Amino acid sequence: MYTGSERSRADVFEDLFAFDTRGGGLTANARTTSFVYQGVTGNYFTGLQLRPHAGRMLTPGEGEYPGGEAIVVLSYQFWQRRFGGDPSVVGTIVRVDGVPTRVIGITPKNFFGLYHGLAVEGYVPLGFISMREKVERQRFNCAADAVREVQERADEFGVERDRAPCFERDPRRVRGESSRL
Repeated sequence: MYTGSERSRADVFEDLFAFDTRGGGLTANARTTSFVYQGVTGNYFTGLQLRPHAGRMLTPGEGEYPGGEAIVVLSYQFWQRRFGGDPSVVGTIVRVDGVPTRVIGITPKNFFGLYHGLAVEGYVPLGFISMREKVERQRFNCAADAVREVQERADEFGVERDRAPCFERDPRRVRGESSRL
């Protein structure tokens, strides 16, 4: 992640921002839908000179580091499709990938993101992405420790060593013959 020091050295550009695209889920009213979102620097919307349709956008410096309340700006199109354009959604808490997150605003109707052909449905601070990755690493490390213990103590548990759960360092590939972590 880059910091304000890089921004201050941007002599050629009026502004400089970063973003990272992710896919996950958004849960509201006990219903989860797939959700394509971007982690963005706080100056993303000001750099693009965008004004919100409703609520507010992220502000420069906001949420670039983990900590504080998780917030999201929904795309106008997602807001229409998922919430029927209900203005009372702004200010409510939804779950983005399981994390309680406050909806702070809605993008302008005519903003479709920076990727042609990719419908970005929401925008969170880059710090949200960093926090989620840290939590995922911690969960993976706990699962890996449990698998290692089972493998080391297979005889004690009455499991043949070659039937003990397999372990690979890549968290997307943790697998086991009789159990799944």
